[in-house]
Amino acid sequence: MAPKSIDLKISEKDMRAAFGALSSPRAIADLLEVEYKTLCFYLYKKQNYEEFELKRASGKPRIISAPTTPLKIIQRKLAQVLYAAYGSRSVVHGFTKGRSIRTNAKRHLGAEWILNFDLQDFFPTIHFGRVSGLFAGKPYKLPKDVSETLARICCHKGALPIGAPTSPVVANMICGKMDAELKALAWSTGCTYTRYADDVSISTKALVLDKRIAERNASTRQWEISKEIEEIVARNSFQVNPDKTRIRGRRSSMEVTGVRVNSGLNVSMQHHRQVRAMLHAWEKFGEGEAQTEHRAKYQTKQYKGDSPPFRDILRGKIEFIGFIRGRDDRIYLKLLQRIQKLGGLKAKPIIIGQSTHESVIRQGIWLLFDNIDGHQGTAFAAQGGRLLTAAHNVDHQLVASRPSFDKAEYPVTVVRRDDSLDIAEISIQTPLPVQFPLATDPQFNLQTPVCVLGFPDYHLDDSVAFRYGKIVQERWYRFGTTKPPIRVKHFIVDADIVKGNSGGPILDQNNQVIGIAVKGVNVPSLLSKDDQLSSFVPLNSDFLSTLPNKTT
Repeated sequence: MAPKSIDLKISEKDMRAAFGALSSPRAIADLLEVEYKTLCFYLYKKQNYEEFELKRASGKPRIISAPTTPLKIIQRKLAQVLYAAYGSRSVVHGFTKGRSIRTNAKRHLGAEWILNFDLQDFFPTIHFGRVSGLFAGKPYKLPKDVSETLARICCHKGALPIGAPTSPVVANMICGKMDAELKALAWSTGCTYTRYADDVSISTKALVLDKRIAERNASTRQWEISKEIEEIVARNSFQVNPDKTRIRGRRSSMEVTGVRVNSGLNVSMQHHRQVRAMLHAWEKFGEGEAQTEHRAKYQTKQYKGDSPPFRDILRGKIEFIGFIRGRDDRIYLKLLQRIQKLGGLKAKPIIIGQSTHESVIRQGIWLLFDNIDGHQGTAFAAQGGRLLTAAHNVDHQLVASRPSFDKAEYPVTVVRRDDSLDIAEISIQTPLPVQFPLATDPQFNLQTPVCVLGFPDYHLDDSVAFRYGKIVQERWYRFGTTKPPIRVKHFIVDADIVKGNSGGPILDQNNQVIGIAVKGVNVPSLLSKDDQLSSFVPLNSDFLSTLPNKTT
C-alpha cells in the first residue's frame, strides 16, 4: 500500500535522535512511518522515476529524474529527517531553511573582488558509494545495511537524481568537508565564502585579491583560479567547471547567484529591461499579442507541459525584483502598479517599514474630498486592509483619490465610526496596495518625535505633505453632554496640522501609526484658541480590535 502522509509526526529533536539510533532497514521504515514491506516494494520497483530533458541556457540538455508519487513521499519524509540531522551551516544558503539567493548575495555586499565558480555535474558526481559512505562514516556511523538502504532511497541509476526531494540535503551533507576547508582558506586570506548548491562564491573587501584565491596569468593577463582551491575541490571528489568560473571587480558588474551586489542588492539590467519591455508590449498591443511575441522570441525556459500564461511569467519577474530589492522598493511598486492596471491582478499589500522610501509611503495616503461643499480631509491605509480617517470627515459625501498617483476617484462608504474618539473606518472599491503598520507599543512621552502626513489645504496636484515635529502637551477634551462626560485624551504637537490634514496618520520614527490627526490650525482663525491647537487622538485598541481584517 502506497504511503499517503507527507509530514512526519515527530519533532526535529526526536528525528535527530532516531536517525542516529537507526539499527536496521526495518527501523528506517518505522522512522519514516511506512510499512517495511511497502518501503521494500518501492525501493526495488523498476518504474520508480519519470525522466525528461530540459534545455539549459547553453543549449545542453539537463536530465530530470522525477520520482513517482509513492517514492517521492518516502523521500520527502527522509529529507525531513536528514535536514534535522544536518542542521544548518553559516556558509550554505541553498536548500536551507530561512536562506535564499538573496541571503547568499547579501554576504558579499561591499566586496572589491568576487570569485564565482560552479561544481561540474554536481548531483551526478555524487554516486551511490559516496552517499552510502556518508551515512556509514563520521559523524553518523550507521550500520552498513542501514547506510546502503538510505543510499538506495536517495539514488537513481547509481547517483543523486535531479528532481528527488532528498538530493539537495544529501548534497549539502556531502559538501560538509569541502565547505569547512574552503571556509578556512577564505578566512585565512581575509575573504568570505558561501555556497548555494553547486554555485561557490568567494569575495574580499581588500583592494588586492590574495593569490591563494586567484591571480592573473602573467602572459595572458587572464584571471586563473588558484591551485589550492582546485586541490580542495578535487580532494572532495568534485571538479571546478572552467566554463562557469569568473572573477569580477567593483568596476564591473558583480553578481552572486544572479543577484547584483555592486551597490545594494539588485537584479540585472537585462531583467529590468525585459520586464519593462513585456509591460510595454502588453500596454500597447494587448496581452494576447504580447504573449505570442514573448513565446516566439524570448521564452528560453523549457516547461514540462504547457508554459504558464504571459501574465504569470511577467508577475513572477516583477515579484523577483521585489524579493531582491525589497517589497517596499519604489521601482518594484511602480512595476506592480502597472501590471495591476493592466490585468487587475491582486497582490499581497506592501507594508511600510522604517526605511521605506517616501515615494512608496505616499501611496498609502488618500485624499478625501466632497465635490459639492469642498470639504477635504485625509485617510490612510492600515495593515489588514482597513482605510481609516477622522470621524468628522465622513459627515460629507466623500470621494477618495491618490493625486500623487493617478486621477481615479472612488466613492466612500462608512463602515463604522466613533464620534467621541473622532475615528472612522471607511471603504472604497479598490485594493489598498500600500499599508501602514499600527504601533503595538506606542510612545506618547513629551518630546517624542512624530511625522504628520496628509493633504493640508489641498490644491490641485499637491503631493502628500510630510511635517515633522514632536509631542509637546497632553490634553483631555470632554465630549457630549452625558454625566459624567466622556473624556478623550489628545496630544498636542508642534508640527502644524492644517485644515485637510484631519484623518491623516501620525507616525513614530519607525513609520508606525500611533494616532490620527483630528484638529489643526485654521487660517484665517474663526475658531477658539483650543480648536486651533494641532492635536491627534491616539489609536484606540478597543476600537481597532473590533475592526475586521480584510485581504485587499
